[in-house]
Amino acid sequence: MKKKTSLLVAAVIVLVIVVLAFAAYFMLARKESGPKAVPLDELSADGEYQFGELAWGASLEDVKKALPYELTEGMKWEADGEYVEYNADTSFELGDHSATTAFEFHEGGLSMVKFSFHLGEDYEEWLAEQVQALTSLYGQETDKMENSSDGFASKGYRWDAEDTSLQIILMTGDKIKPSGTIVVGVK
Repeated sequence: MKKKTSLLVAAVIVLVIVVLAFAAYFMLARKESGPKAVPLDELSADGEYQFGELAWGASLEDVKKALPYELTEGMKWEADGEYVEYNADTSFELGDHSATTAFEFHEGGLSMVKFSFHLGEDYEEWLAEQVQALTSLYGQETDKMENSSDGFASKGYRWDAEDTSLQIILMTGDKIKPSGTIVVGVK
């Protein structure tokens, strides 16, 4: 009787260890280590701007299923409906600068993907390199913007399709550190 009980306990322990090992393996496999490159060449398909294979208007559940990393809820706000931002738990990089990534949902559907970069002293060079790369991929920008006031400056470029757009924006100023944003979304 003691031998059967000991064997049963040992079998349960082995089973628990195997289940935990598989769970750990799949969790680690889902999260790839290290930053991912911002896929500039995957921001357009079928004549519209998008992020990879994600469809605009897709639900949070569908977006989570399609991504190889996790999303955590960030900011919520109301303006012409409910907006919720979800942040990726992995970092991206472009031109030796890392980025945080946010997926914005409007009224429950994916409406924007945003890469936000903290830049150093080389911010003008970084912007020029990214604009050159985007121009070589998507043609001449539709619009160029430059604004400055009260020690704050912004510079941006936008490429428009019928229903979507791609933008790159640089912000600098006396009291802020240089930052860059690449945004792809529904107009």
